[in-house]
Amino acid sequence: MRIDICFLIAFFVCMELVFIGISTYRENRKVMFPYKFNVKVIKCEICSYVYVVSPHTVFSKCPMCLSINKLS
Repeated sequence: MRIDICFLIAFFVCMELVFIGISTYRENRKVMFPYKFNVKVIKCEICSYVYVVSPHTVFSKCPMCLSINKLS
């Protein structure tokens, strides 16, 4: 079974274009979304207001009614 040289060159060119496309996609994604946000969504037990806090806090203060809520 003989492989034609044109087929071999076309195969390598297509594979290189695929790798360039994947690399460009990853770089653009890093530029557009450079940070990962770690937040917790909390619903106040008193007024049912929904807000976000850092996952490292133990207690949070509701911005609406100013009550203190403990994160579970």
